[in-house]
Amino acid sequence: MVKVGLIGIGRMGKVHALNIQARLAGSLRLHAVCDIDKQKLAKYKGSKIATYTDYKDMIDTGGLDAVIVATPHRSHCEIARYALARGLHTLVEKPLAVDIQDGIAAINTAKEAPNALFAIMFNQRTNNIYKKAKQIIDSGQLGAIKRASWIITNWYRSQSYYNQSGWRASWSGEGGGALINQCVHQLDLLQWLLGLPQAITAKCKTVGRTISTENDVLAILEYKDFDTVFIASTHDLPGTNRLEIVGEGGRIIIEGSQLVFDKLSIPEPQVNACTKGGRYGTSTIARKRYNYGILNKIRDTLLGQQRNILANFARAIEKGAPLIAKANEGLASLMLINGIYLSDWLQKKVQLPIDGQLYLEQLKLHKEQT
Repeated sequence: MVKVGLIGIGRMGKVHALNIQARLAGSLRLHAVCDIDKQKLAKYKGSKIATYTDYKDMIDTGGLDAVIVATPHRSHCEIARYALARGLHTLVEKPLAVDIQDGIAAINTAKEAPNALFAIMFNQRTNNIYKKAKQIIDSGQLGAIKRASWIITNWYRSQSYYNQSGWRASWSGEGGGALINQCVHQLDLLQWLLGLPQAITAKCKTVGRTISTENDVLAILEYKDFDTVFIASTHDLPGTNRLEIVGEGGRIIIEGSQLVFDKLSIPEPQVNACTKGGRYGTSTIARKRYNYGILNKIRDTLLGQQRNILANFARAIEKGAPLIAKANEGLASLMLINGIYLSDWLQKKVQLPIDGQLYLEQLKLHKEQT
């Protein structure tokens, strides 16, 4: 049994609490909860679950094996550093941090506490479709990547969504908009599948909402041998979610709950060398389809994918199982987020890794304007 303290019981914190209490999170057991809002703690009064309004008090009281951090983005690393320094296994919600320097500081703290696991809630890595895409790419079947594109516009968010919490879609509170909140999942998956690019050129804007941050993004991610186009918004109806990755050995398309793999019998450069008159035979391509699975879809819709990360966290603590997402891997998606914002603010291409101090200076300017 892993005694866990949950810090932050807002929208996602409540989901984590329900999963743990319903025994859907492996051997995790909810031992304590913490939130600055006393009304959110009221439901736990009189139970065996201890309640706190200060996370330091909760941690210092002792009796915990691990903590889960589900607070607003800016406080993730501050809390994680405090917990890790006291030897507690720590799982943080995405994103790892608002800025890359804060994230690096947390990772460095984790290095000084080697017996404490540090994980991040990248639950979409447990999606069977994306796991299959990674398997195909890592196996070499897709060959050398030639291009990729992701259109993700089905994270619809109305004005009422932003109005429900004052920290949302603000530079001072959330540290960004659609990129740092919704798109962190897709950017993590992109770097998980393709690695980090060398440079970014991006444009961000706000469409149809009264918020100070972006809800519309266009970014070109430049790799050594190919480019990736990333298009995202939270204001389109209806929305689209389509990932396409093309390699010399074929093409992967992920849309909806299905992955289509068009595999070439011989690599495209060989097709080019032997094709006459600009035509090629359709027998050159073999199509395979992989579905999410009805039972998996029902289960994840009803229970959420987050329970998979929670259960993995428990197995890693008790049995030494490998973590699905180590917190240091959260630096990659954060680098992409910060890089996209920096390119937009400076109105030019930026190289990766970005200058963390320059990013903080630019972020401060935007905070002063909002």
